[in-house]
Order: sequence, then structure tokens, then C-alpha cells
Amino acid sequence: MVKGTRAGRGAPWAAGVVAALLAMGGCRSEGSTKAGGEPAGSSAGATPGSGNAQGATNAQATANAQGANAQGANAQGAQESEGRQRLAASMITLLHAGVKKHAGATVTVDGQEPGGEGAKAHDDGHGHDDGHGHGHGAKEGAAGKPAGGPAGGGKDAAPAAVSTRTEAQAMEVARGLVAELRKDPGRFAEVARTRSEDPLAASGGDLGTWVAGEQRELDEAVLALQVGAISEPISTPEGVRIYRREAPVMEARVAARQLVVAWAGATRAPAGLTRTRVEAEARAGALSAAGQKDPAGFEALIRKESDGYDRDKGGYLGAWMTGKGRYPVGYDRAVSALGVGAVSAPVASDFGFLVFQRVEAPEAPVMLAGAHVLVSFEDAEKARSSVRRTEAEARAEAERILEEVRKEPGRFGEVALARSDDASGKRGGDLGSFRKGTLPAAVEEALERLKIGEVGGPVRTAYGYHVLIRRAAPTDKDYVTK
Repeated sequence: MVKGTRAGRGAPWAAGVVAALLAMGGCRSEGSTKAGGEPAGSSAGATPGSGNAQGATNAQATANAQGANAQGANAQGAQESEGRQRLAASMITLLHAGVKKHAGATVTVDGQEPGGEGAKAHDDGHGHDDGHGHGHGAKEGAAGKPAGGPAGGGKDAAPAAVSTRTEAQAMEVARGLVAELRKDPGRFAEVARTRSEDPLAASGGDLGTWVAGEQRELDEAVLALQVGAISEPISTPEGVRIYRREAPVMEARVAARQLVVAWAGATRAPAGLTRTRVEAEARAGALSAAGQKDPAGFEALIRKESDGYDRDKGGYLGAWMTGKGRYPVGYDRAVSALGVGAVSAPVASDFGFLVFQRVEAPEAPVMLAGAHVLVSFEDAEKARSSVRRTEAEARAEAERILEEVRKEPGRFGEVALARSDDASGKRGGDLGSFRKGTLPAAVEEALERLKIGEVGGPVRTAYGYHVLIRRAAPTDKDYVTK
């Protein structure tokens, strides 16, 4: 069973979902390639308000995307410290009458090919707005929820159904899709969303990034492909499958800006827009070429030409850690493959064609979190007028409190409520999470020296003496999850 991190989540895959979705016995392909079970995943996580971006649900680079070029046409995956490779892929599944009945998949019934609303039956996750009126379209299909794969069902799973198509017919359809996709590999995610018949369709078929070695047959199938290449159809117990090898998403801190070229009917396209998708793609290509020719002028080009609501801010997306779900995996792949200042090829998304420019990422802020009990004294610079104890008395009281809460850290909030001289005592002394530089330096320095859950102090400030407990500050992943 594949273990690793789902590119859109940064957390280990749920083993049960992987097994239920993609457990495979022997597989046979039209060629010599064999594939076994593959890892399950979900679409990239929701995006917080760090930038005014037009979102890209499962954005995929076009055939000449710089992401694939930067990885090398024959990339074999990044090496793990123990020598194992990191692999990534997307897939399309076509069901047939020989596939066992299961919930959570869009299927062909009575010979009707999937498409339109039927093909989007599982695209019912909730995109999260970025705080500027733009959702990033990072929707979860049933596969993305530990409780809801084909085995477990779940509230978002579709009713079980069976395809009436024969395996030979499914294989014939798959061959047609392969021929179509090899002419334009960049459309894989788009075709997966409308034609694939499993819960991963909503995520553009993205399987995420995993460490090679625990799904031998899948690894062999993916390793046989160049990055960006499309496999032959492969017959599996779960249906006929087509794979596209992707560049692995490696964790890195990046920052970028984007230019959006929408078409009529694209998600959140400007009102009155009449541009067709073909015209949008051509325009995006021209603007990408212009940006590559004059990277220094790309921000001005965004302000003038972008269809995104963020155009007045130069399309700035902010800084983020790739592979943590802050932005869709397509953003991560395209941006992390660029050098600072470089401009990408167009990346297809539900919101239009996106052209990224990687910019220098500011230093990551140090985030702290904790709680305190303040014991003030009469002569403290910022003491309340009602305080009457001396500094020596305050110090002694702080020492007593420290001794108490070190013995029972779980009572810290209770003690703060009863004995703190600060207004935060009403909420158990909670300081929340904050960037370093927000609170008095002595408090922040003391918190940094503590381990998570450790109690320390007393620390003297202009307010009095503080007894502290350090708590875990939220990460990008925590922020997205919440």
C-alpha cells in the first residue's frame, strides 16, 4: 500500500481509502506496461486569504509547461534520503460491465457516455473563498474524505451503479482518449473531470505524490513514462485506466503572481466576456511569451491584461509552502519548477488559463502561540491603578503560580482565570497565535525557549511578571483545514 503525502493535503493517506479505491490484483495492459493498485488522494486543499487569486481546480500545465521541462523530459523522480524516488501521476478510469458494483463513481449507464452534469456528480466539494471574493476551486471528491471512498460510501458518494459497456468497448474508448490526449497532454485534468468514472474525477484524476517502493506495479507503470507522457490503456479489476506521469511536488517555500486569461463560461469570468476557450489559450500563450521575453514587465502586464480580480494587486498570490494544500497542486507544480523571476507557460484551470511568475519569497514569519498568567505590581509601568502589591510580592506570587502549573499544566487556564491581572485571564490567559514581534520581546523570547506544552517564567515586563505556557502555532495545513 502506498504511503506518502497527498500533494494537496500534506498528510498520510488514509490506508482504508487507498485500499478500497485502488486495491489491485494482477493487471494487464494493451502493451507491455503493467499497473497495480495506486494511491488514493483528493484535490488540493482550500486556499486561505493570502492572495487575491483566481483559483485553479486541479490546474495542469499545458504540453509545453515549464514545470515538466524543468523536471526534465525523462525525469525519474526526486530521490528520497534513503534512495527511493518520489513519483506523481494522474489517472482516468473507464468502467465496464465486468467491474463490481460500488458507490462513489460516475458510471456509464445504458451505453451513455459520461459528460456534462453526470460527469461532475462528485464535484460537490466546497471551494473556499480567499477573502477577496475568489474561491480557489479546491474541491474534494468522495475520494478525498477518509470516510467516503467506494467502500465506505459517505454522504457525498453517488448511488451504486453498473456500466453496461463491455470491457472491449471501454478499451476502445480509452484508446480514443489516449490518442486525443497525446496531441494535447495538458488537457488531462480537464478530460479526467468530464470523462473519468471514479471519485477522483473531481480532482482531475490527480493521485498526488508518493514514495516509490510499496506499489510495485503502479511504480513500474509510472516509471515507464516520461514526465507529461500518457500511458496506453491498462485493464484492471477496477476498470480500464490511463495514466499521465506528473512531476513530483517537493516541499518548498515559494511566492508568485499570476495572470488570468478567462473565456466565456469559465468560472467567475468577467461579465460580458465573449472570448472562446481556443482564443483564451492563444491569448495566454502570447502573454506568456511576452512575459518570458520581459520578466521585469510582467507585473505591469498583469495589471493591464489579466481577467483576474487581483489584477490591481499585480496578481500577487503571496508566499506559501508547496505540498501543504494552501493552493491547488497545479499551482505548486508550475511555480516550484520556475526559477525566481521566470514566467511559466499557460496552465489550464476552471477559471481560465493561468500564467505564473515566481517571485522572491519573503522570509517565513516565526509564529508563536501560548497563554500567560500576569502578576502585576504597583510600580509597574503599565500596571492597573487598582494593583497594590509590591514587586517582591508579585515575584513571589508568580513563583508560586509557576510551581503549581508545572505540577498540573492542564490547570493553566483555570489558574489564569482565577489569578491573572490581565484581561486575557477571562479566556484562560490565552494569547492566541501571533507573529514574532507582536508581544514584548521578553515574553516572545521566553516562549521560544520552551517546548510545546512546557511551562516557564516568571518573565518581567512593563506589565509585571508573566508565567507562560507554550502552545503549538497553526501551520499552513492547519489553517487550510480550519
